[in-house]
Amino acid sequence: MKETISITAIIALAILGVVISYTQPEASKLLYAIVAAIAGIGGHYIPKAVVAFRSEIKRYGLKMTWKRYHFRVIGFALAGAGLGLIVDELIAGPFSLTPTGHEFWGIVLFVVGMVLISLKPKGKD
Repeated sequence: MKETISITAIIALAILGVVISYTQPEASKLLYAIVAAIAGIGGHYIPKAVVAFRSEIKRYGLKMTWKRYHFRVIGFALAGAGLGLIVDELIAGPFSLTPTGHEFWGIVLFVVGMVLISLKPKGKD
């Protein structure tokens, strides 16, 4: 349930970031999309990650193991930013999949984010 809420928030805030970028033409669309995606991660993973980071730093120093939710936090941010870039190009104009366009890098970010969300590292969560 919380993952669905987080994904919905990412989509909504990525679209909001694109809308804001059109009201501020000098602003970077990628920056707004990333900020919107990070804001849309939700309250499910961040507190858990902060507690885990603090306890692992206290216990092991800086030798931390990556857990599934660490990958999910980064994955949600990348996927939201990519989705924001794709929506931006769908609204703005010609949609082409050349490496010079925002939509190409938006698709790459979205796919990398989805892979990180689904990644299952060794060990327990």
